[in-house]
Amino acid sequence: KNEIKIIFGKNVLISSASGEFLVIFFPVQSPSEYESTKNSIVKVIEQKDFAQLVKIGVSSFYHIVDGYENAFWEAYNNLFNAQTDIQTDIYLEIEYLEKKIIHALYNPYTLTTIEGLINQLYKNYLEAFGEQNVKYKIIKFIIMLLTESSINKSSILPDIEQVIIRLIENNNKELLNVMKDCVFKIISENNKNQEKIVLNDTIANVASFIRDNYNQEISLTNISNKFGLSPYYFSKLFKKYMGINYKEYLIKIRINKSLELLKSTNLSIKEICYAVGFDDPNYFVKIFKKYVGLTPSNYRMQ
Repeated sequence: KNEIKIIFGKNVLISSASGEFLVIFFPVQSPSEYESTKNSIVKVIEQKDFAQLVKIGVSSFYHIVDGYENAFWEAYNNLFNAQTDIQTDIYLEIEYLEKKIIHALYNPYTLTTIEGLINQLYKNYLEAFGEQNVKYKIIKFIIMLLTESSINKSSILPDIEQVIIRLIENNNKELLNVMKDCVFKIISENNKNQEKIVLNDTIANVASFIRDNYNQEISLTNISNKFGLSPYYFSKLFKKYMGINYKEYLIKIRINKSLELLKSTNLSIKEICYAVGFDDPNYFVKIFKKYVGLTPSNYRMQ
């Protein structure tokens, strides 16, 4: 954290160090400036003594107001070792490519991009494990991909069994095409399933859950896990179908509840703050004034 601050000065926003993650926002004005900054970040970390202990994930170029959650989860799913010689290790590159394809289950990748990832992964499998073992690495990855998906496993298992049989029986010339067919099928089925989840009122159920539990600690990660979605995908769906991001929706629910308590009870401002789920009275007053136009005390007086 200190190294980044020293090098980039005030032109960077860094989270407080929490656990093993450090979240950093670099403000840039254009895609070209983004590329330059991204390269600078990686170069800085590569030159440090601690580089071999660090993994870095960089997101695409996002607008800070409505894209910060997408930026975080994209960076999180793009983690790779900062030190160049480690990053190019064949086994770590295989792990990275596998994670990228799994990431495509819940994120918008073009078919061309996915095909390129599969081609490179297959090439690395051959180089690392040899022709005799490559088909078994493919089967293991297909099972991994299927496990990470939200597909109804029983409905697709017969198809997967047929693919495994094809992999075992085919010569190596056909393995890549069979692998592509299977990966595309799983990703396609997963996308259809995600749409069904929405059609089955999952987001409506989420909104209902928030209204019933607004005074509890319900982070984006916790609630997305509860409803069986990745945080990134949950955030995107919630914004799409509710017209508002998850954090802002939760704040509005809490503010509305605080309005009711200010009118109908004699609870202190601090007690109301805690009762509706805020953990900092000063922040509560600040956010209340932002949404209502008055402080809680002035609202109660009026």
